[in-house]
Amino acid sequence: MYGPLTIIGIQDIGPAGPREGEPAAYYWPVYIHMVRLIIPLALVALLFRRPNRMRGAWWVLPLALIPLVTGLWIADAGDAIGLFDFVGLLIETVTLPFFALAFLWLMADNLGNLPRLRTLTLAVGTLVLAGIIGLFGISAFGFDAMLTVKAFIYAVFVVVFLVAMSLAAFVSRKRYTPLRFLLWFFLILVVGTAVTGTALSMLLMLMAGILMGGGFSLLYLAPMLVSQMTMSALAGLVLFLFVLPFLVLALWCPFYRKRFYAILRLPGMQQEEDSVYNDSTPEIPETGEVPLVEEPPGTTG
Repeated sequence: MYGPLTIIGIQDIGPAGPREGEPAAYYWPVYIHMVRLIIPLALVALLFRRPNRMRGAWWVLPLALIPLVTGLWIADAGDAIGLFDFVGLLIETVTLPFFALAFLWLMADNLGNLPRLRTLTLAVGTLVLAGIIGLFGISAFGFDAMLTVKAFIYAVFVVVFLVAMSLAAFVSRKRYTPLRFLLWFFLILVVGTAVTGTALSMLLMLMAGILMGGGFSLLYLAPMLVSQMTMSALAGLVLFLFVLPFLVLALWCPFYRKRFYAILRLPGMQQEEDSVYNDSTPEIPETGEVPLVEEPPGTTG
């Protein structure tokens, strides 16, 4: 839908006034629809970077577009039951982390073999840039209070994700295996989200009780703790399921695994990489260029 629109409010108010209000003209520009292409176009542009010109890099694209594709029929279902606005907000909020992780994975070649602090700084900067691009892609240039809420939720996701990744790498530093790393990431993410979410919720309730002069009843403390911790743990579980496909790429897809190993550089990673890549097979570098194989001496005339 685009172009000039005429909106007329209709309400039967009996003899109190006219049934129809004055028409209001509004022009719906076509670029409002085109702005939705910012996210997929940004990912396609990254895929054409020289380090990403390999078939393995494209696995990240369908993962990043899952919220956008599934959102088409989910939005119709939400409209049918009167929850269109809520479903739309949910889809846009979920789209940001998916896009940001794909963006980070495609830019991860810039994070490897660097000092830890610099790697973390570049990762934060990359996720901030992805968040800005993603917010433009879901906002349709409409800046309101809900956009602030989406940005805040995304910022919380970035902090939680980076902390969980860092702690999982720290715990796995002496004995690394992909499954061990994944298990530690799951435990840290779910337990950390449950504890942090419960603490913040209880703090907000305590502050609200003090400000409103109602105090804080210890009678309801235990049920509230159980309820908040359960909800926060479920939120952590959902977040883990969102991140899981990208972790699978980083841990088992050769293209992204090489970048992941270059970033963390854990001792067990080098041993596993040596068992996967043997010295007799020339490895294709991330530039996408196939190296020339030298001819053995004596084969040229």
